[in-house]
Amino acid sequence: MSEQQRKCQLCSCSVDKYWYCTAEHEIKIACSNIVCPLNFGISRGSSVAYLPTVKDWDILFQDSNFHRTANWLKACGKEPIKIANVLDYGADPLGERDSSEAFKKAIAATEKPQKDLSVQIGCMIEEFEEFLETLRITCPGNASHADTINAGVFWVIHQLHVISGQLKNNTLHINLLSKVDSLDALCDLEVTLNGVAYLAGFNKPAADQAVLDSNDRKLVDGKPVILEGGKIGKPIGWVAPDLSNFI
Repeated sequence: MSEQQRKCQLCSCSVDKYWYCTAEHEIKIACSNIVCPLNFGISRGSSVAYLPTVKDWDILFQDSNFHRTANWLKACGKEPIKIANVLDYGADPLGERDSSEAFKKAIAATEKPQKDLSVQIGCMIEEFEEFLETLRITCPGNASHADTINAGVFWVIHQLHVISGQLKNNTLHINLLSKVDSLDALCDLEVTLNGVAYLAGFNKPAADQAVLDSNDRKLVDGKPVILEGGKIGKPIGWVAPDLSNFI
């Protein structure tokens, strides 16, 4: 692929990179402005945009929070769940499916990623606990009601702490009942938490980068520090990021 410097034909956004397919000379990612119609396969006049592929989006968002986190997890030896197809192992889907060695092999292939996912969900719940701990609810004119609600929040924090701890040490495992609903909830969660950060006056984009940079410093020569029991540790001299400049 070749690169040129110019302006987007549709939105006039000054961009550093224009991506062209050298074989067809068709625009793949036309503009770094992600809301530009060229990036969404939309026709306008004589200009017909190319619908970006998953690989194209990976290029466009290679420095996104998602990709940086994914690369960090990969460096720690963690990979996403890939539902094994028993047919790939020669198992008979209508025969002795549960007892065949092929089916057992297919199921075994998902065990570590399933445990890693459960641990990650435990980490997510733990961070939500920490956020709840920063809140105090008030009720003007009814302090006793506020006290009751805050006591309820503390109870929720305790319950979440128990759950997150058992997920992180693999005592509990989690199954996603609906991947579509899970993805929808995760996307909505990110949107709403970004809204909270905005309304609270936080510079979350800068804080995100500080946290991600800090996580990268946990790796030594690109590899994690593994403690006894398999937990990922922190190298000597590592310090947590100071986010005070972003509030």
